[in-house]
Amino acid sequence: MFDELDILIIKEVQENMPLTLDPYGDIAKTIGSTRTEVIKHLKKLNDNGFMKRIVAILNHRDSGYPENGMLAAVVPKDVLMDAGQNLSDEPNVTHCYERKSYDNWPYNLYAMIHGKTRSEVENIVEKFITETNIDDYQILYSTKEFKKSSLKYF
Repeated sequence: MFDELDILIIKEVQENMPLTLDPYGDIAKTIGSTRTEVIKHLKKLNDNGFMKRIVAILNHRDSGYPENGMLAAVVPKDVLMDAGQNLSDEPNVTHCYERKSYDNWPYNLYAMIHGKTRSEVENIVEKFITETNIDDYQILYSTKEFKKSSLKYF
């Protein structure tokens, strides 16, 4: 299933990747391999379904966006896709998706909006609800950010 080099690479990439111009080359140096071999093995792991992707995880607060609001809105089904697309085109929106609504929680459209100030988040919401004629919504602000981490295999 995994060879020795796969395991060494997996151990490296499941931690924080080096913030350098050549992170794959730096990983290769750390494990005693080459950049080409690291990339080849990562591609193999991805192609075989053992690894989905390598992504950057941004801490919004540390990057200057301390106000993070989850918009929960009731959007009619006939405009939901267009409304969601328009909202997700907004640069400060990182997540936008539909969820099932319930009698005691009627919201069906959710979007995570990041801002430098609460008023920046609220201005984005105000623009959205005005353009889409939405009157039932809430903004749920983050109060604490938990450590973002991934599953470790080895």
